[in-house]
Parts: sequence; C-alpha cells; structure tokens
Amino acid sequence: MITDDLYIVNYCHPNCVPLKNIMRLPKEEAFALAYEMAQQNKDTTAFYRFADFENYYPERLKTDELLYSQFVKIGGKATERHPLSFVLQGSEYLNVYYIEVQVWCDIGCGD
Repeated sequence: MITDDLYIVNYCHPNCVPLKNIMRLPKEEAFALAYEMAQQNKDTTAFYRFADFENYYPERLKTDELLYSQFVKIGGKATERHPLSFVLQGSEYLNVYYIEVQVWCDIGCGD
C-alpha cells in the first residue's frame, strides 16, 4: 500500500458533534446524553448502542482501557484515556449509516 493514499475518517451522525467522545463525560452526564440521543434517534442504527447504554458503557470502558494501555505499552504518550474513533480508508458499511463524515488527511493529501 502506498502511504500517499492513506486517510482516516471520523464518522459522525448529523445529530452529533464531530470529534467528541461520550466516554469523556462524567458517568451521569454520559448516561443522560446517551438516553437523550437514543430517544431522539430511535430509527437510526448509529444510536442502538445508546439505547442499551447500561450494557454498552462497561464494555466501552474496558475497550478504551485496553486501547490506552496497549498504546502506552508500545511507547505512546496518551493525552486522553478515551480515544476518538477513526476508520482507515473509510468503510462502505458505515457510509450507509452516517450521512456526514470528516475525512482527515495524513500523508499525501495535497499541499
């Protein structure tokens, strides 16, 4: 793969703010926001995890901790314990559920 063609995508539903992570909120605020987003977007697949936030939240905490600890283990200098999510080269599957996407260029995205 030629690195000049690499890019990352942050998928964000139009009802959300790009480059935010619900897990960075205090727990009570996260649960309130998840409930609100699930109620406002009942027919949107992107919010199903918020409708079951009681189960999603602890699993997401474990996943974020794993990502954080592995990043630090290989020498990374993490500034946040809860990372933002990106998809390398985007995803046709996710494009179906998210109308707005932010494409972030890294190498070779023009001068």
